[in-house]
Amino acid sequence: MVFASALMLFLYYILNFFGSKLAYKYLMSAHRYYRTSFLDELVKKNLDNISWSCERFFSYENPNDKDWTELRSLVLKNPIVNNGKIEKGVFLVKFSTTLPFVIRDLDCDALLQWFWLVIEPSSSNYCAPELLHWARYKNSPIIIQSSEVADLTFINSMNSNLKPVSYGSSDWVDERIFSPTDSKKDYDAIFVASYNVVKRHHRFFKAVRHLKKHGFRAAMVCTPYGEWKNDVYNLLKYYGVIKHVDVYEGLSPTALARLMERSKVNVLLSLKEGSNRAIFEGFFSGTPGIVLRENIGVNKSYINRETGRLIYDYELESTLLEFMQETHQYVPREWALQNISPKVTTQKLNRHLQALAKAAGEDWTTDIAVKVNSPEATYYDKSDSERLLTVSRVKLAFSRTSLLTDDRRSDILRLS
Repeated sequence: MVFASALMLFLYYILNFFGSKLAYKYLMSAHRYYRTSFLDELVKKNLDNISWSCERFFSYENPNDKDWTELRSLVLKNPIVNNGKIEKGVFLVKFSTTLPFVIRDLDCDALLQWFWLVIEPSSSNYCAPELLHWARYKNSPIIIQSSEVADLTFINSMNSNLKPVSYGSSDWVDERIFSPTDSKKDYDAIFVASYNVVKRHHRFFKAVRHLKKHGFRAAMVCTPYGEWKNDVYNLLKYYGVIKHVDVYEGLSPTALARLMERSKVNVLLSLKEGSNRAIFEGFFSGTPGIVLRENIGVNKSYINRETGRLIYDYELESTLLEFMQETHQYVPREWALQNISPKVTTQKLNRHLQALAKAAGEDWTTDIAVKVNSPEATYYDKSDSERLLTVSRVKLAFSRTSLLTDDRRSDILRLS
């Protein structure tokens, strides 16, 4: 990682010497490979140039497949027009990979005149073009959810219009779906992994192999597809644990909740990813979690004496054995309801937005709706979908290819 970072930094200096904007792509890569205070300062010094160069570095997730902006965005508050003055609404965008589509398709300058923007990234390490792009809108504070402390610290260090908050995807679990029903604990552990190598299936299977002499049984939950699906099944065979790991694919949220409830502990073994949601869905189901201290992406303060164990990788086997053989007095659901439920998180976000509006001398007369991740962003109260703007209408009003007046936008949004 250090070598890769040094190589990217070298390429940055070479390209920057020749005046190529491509240099900033390598500077961001250097920071993502290995963050240092020197790189923080270098990014901060060049933030203006970086933000105006980012758009050329975007990659698009299956651009002809789905309308990702509509699927992964949500209006939490409608704009209000009163005597020609706009009280901003709130527009939330979920997943880092959605942002390039928003930027490509919408007139973001106009959008930010009508909405406060809230970004919920899907991957850790925020020195990324789809996030730093937004630093160009200096007069528009933008909230970025940052459950990983290192990401929050980095965004804060930029002293820009990007405003990090200490919560993320983990804080929007629907506690009505993930709710215990006193099911029998017939699995010693559950591993929600998908068929992606970042989940480190081999490490879990190795632990199961070590514990199978004790009668250890586990459930593994994956999506029905994935580039490494065959490799994962080959690993099951290699470690000789096929009879000890039941594989479930494509479960509904309700079915996943029941499976979590039947498990003694919920395991997360990734070293780096975004704000993981599955471990916290387990909390609401009454199932404590095991998370690696080496992990980047999870807010470590959420793993505590009430919710589970924060361990080093080498402690996995012994910790799983403890959960298998002992009854632990964890109360993860109670803690989660008090600290990371959608209603609690909405109150936090509402206070942040209200403070931004006050600091800007703008009105704030209506609070935001409560949302949940199920798994895409949706309203906690289904009736909110009837009173709040659809994303398709927002797209129509702020299309990048249309030149609309505020009056015309107001008409399209049906605010006048």
